[in-house]
Amino acid sequence: MSLPTIVTRDEWLAARKQLLTREKELTRERDAINAARRRLPMVEITEDYRFEGPDGEVGLLDLFDGRRQLLVYHFMWLFDEGAGCPSCSFLVDNVGHLNGWGTPEQIRAVEEADAAVGIVLRALRESGTLDSTLILLTADHGGAARTHAPDDPRSRHIPWIAAGPGIRRNFDLTRYAELNINTEDTFATASYLLNIPIDEDIDGKAVLQVLEELKPEEEMLFDESEKSGGRLPFK
Repeated sequence: MSLPTIVTRDEWLAARKQLLTREKELTRERDAINAARRRLPMVEITEDYRFEGPDGEVGLLDLFDGRRQLLVYHFMWLFDEGAGCPSCSFLVDNVGHLNGWGTPEQIRAVEEADAAVGIVLRALRESGTLDSTLILLTADHGGAARTHAPDDPRSRHIPWIAAGPGIRRNFDLTRYAELNINTEDTFATASYLLNIPIDEDIDGKAVLQVLEELKPEEEMLFDESEKSGGRLPFK
């Protein structure tokens, strides 16, 4: 596979803006297609479909259980791996909305997602790249009951786990009372560790507190981030 052309930052920015225009056009077209899909006519189902439910055989109408809508999800199981399909594992959030956060159903969905992470780790181990790979595991939000809200601490708190070469082991970042880690910090941290320049106006900071050792220039940035609640550094 050929690599992209190396250009100046100004040339990259011009190309990025050009692509962004196309991306916005695609987004608007996708929204229009989705709206047209919702307006598609319906076909009446007359066949007597039968399903195996938790209490025995049921018909299609029984699956609605008195509700107006029925959510059908095709979750593929990887029998060779003994785990759910990684792409299907976004079900964790949907189960939280349907059955509630912390319910047995949602816990099972989390376990399936965890098994999918295990598949990735096993592939890295088998390829011999696990010890040279930085892993950041996180989520975009938590939840409570069947929803999540910005002012609910249970919804705002997320896991943020870093592992790999040069990363502190068994260290709890909550030791830093003033450090608040946000979802956007995942991007900034990954960019910093990959030596990708990031602008100061982005939403996010590199979390240097995960590093085992700091370079002299990082020591200064670390001190500044401590004073400002972790708002630095940028490269």
